[in-house]
Amino acid sequence: MDLELTSMKLGFQSGLATITFTQAKRGNPIDATFCTEMNQVVQSLANLEGLRAILLLAEGKSFSFGGDLVGFKQAGDQLPGLVRSMLADMNVALSRLYRLPAPTVVGIQGFCMGGMIGLVAGCDYVVAGESTKLGAAFSGVGFSIDTASSSTLTMRMGTARARRFELMAEMLTSSQAAEAGLVDEIVPDDDVVAKATEVATRLASGPTQAYAGIKELFLASSGIHLEQQSELEATILAKVSSSEDSKEGVNAMLEKRKPSFSGK
Repeated sequence: MDLELTSMKLGFQSGLATITFTQAKRGNPIDATFCTEMNQVVQSLANLEGLRAILLLAEGKSFSFGGDLVGFKQAGDQLPGLVRSMLADMNVALSRLYRLPAPTVVGIQGFCMGGMIGLVAGCDYVVAGESTKLGAAFSGVGFSIDTASSSTLTMRMGTARARRFELMAEMLTSSQAAEAGLVDEIVPDDDVVAKATEVATRLASGPTQAYAGIKELFLASSGIHLEQQSELEATILAKVSSSEDSKEGVNAMLEKRKPSFSGK
């Protein structure tokens, strides 16, 4: 089956499902449309017979700039409601994606920022280009985290390292991300898609039921409940997004200046 939507497309061949983000000119942002369509695509995967592996890619120079700051600013006082609406779709999508009985591989290039890192960290195998940079953008714009980042980053990096990454709004090179456990393999920039496809194809021809069991056991052993954690993230972010600091952070980022936070 093939499915083409506004912000992404889905292809399926020989047991391998490929999700490609297609809003390259906008930096593949996470907005309301993206969240709705992500939920739709993952639901399609859940109903797909013969699914054996999932590959995530993105068109353009960068994998994703993260949240749609322009849309957040335009929402004004309605932002908390928008956050809850977006995450209602996104949290269901990601929880289902991580629990699908098929390994997930992602290839990232350019910048991978904010909420998209939470999605990437939840994948089973991450391929990054040599010049790829991964940025924890949330606190830099006065936001708390979402997209199950508190769960997926903890599983990959450990609690202390993940917390530091987010609190300090760090920007990691692909090498630094690999050292921290966030990236599994680094390849030349031009080879990201080919390598990620190679890994996904290999997994798609492997023992699918064994992979499903391995994924389920590691999720259980982590002691992290994705659904509960994601809902807590949504509740806290909706509250934080109405603060003066979050408004200042968004404005400063859009105006390309350093924010001046007041603590309110």
